[in-house]
Amino acid sequence: MLRMWTFVQSSLTSLSARMEREDGAELVEYAIVIGLIALALFVVLTAFATDIGELFAKIGLKLDSAPVPVP
Repeated sequence: MLRMWTFVQSSLTSLSARMEREDGAELVEYAIVIGLIALALFVVLTAFATDIGELFAKIGLKLDSAPVPVP
């Protein structure tokens, strides 16, 4: 997982450096970068979907068992 995250970071760093070197970046280039970021988020969230679901379930159980203050 760490290897994948390092790859995503290095890819985004090289893309941003490439965009800074070129003058007049086209709209298509920005769309590609946004698409790659969305793809990276999808991969990371899919990989951690079970963990995220369990975290929210634990939070929900704690909220259900918390005492309700009386006004």
